[in-house]
Amino acid sequence: MEKKYTKEYFDIKYQYEMKCKELYEGISSIVIGDSTPTTDNFTPQDIETYKLVKIDKSEEVGIPEYWLRAMDNSKCFYNMNDKDREILKFLDDVVLEFEKNNVNRYNLNLGF
Repeated sequence: MEKKYTKEYFDIKYQYEMKCKELYEGISSIVIGDSTPTTDNFTPQDIETYKLVKIDKSEEVGIPEYWLRAMDNSKCFYNMNDKDREILKFLDDVVLEFEKNNVNRYNLNLGF
């Protein structure tokens, strides 16, 4: 019974991660500058609440040093030093790929 539970758990977790993959790819596209975020999917109330603004095409594309700032603000990376920060300035993309049969195993791909 425990094996069946474990298999079902991993299947559900994997399905969830695959649903989120499209969202993660969209975020990645914005971070590296391949696409521009839009307010098309937001209600006027969302735009006002979250202070969303339309982006002028002439502005800088992408989000410079996004991953450096994300890791700097994370409690998981509390022991980063200046050398790490200098390298992470060039990190463009982070992709997490799960194994189908074991969601506890994954590959973390860093793109510079």
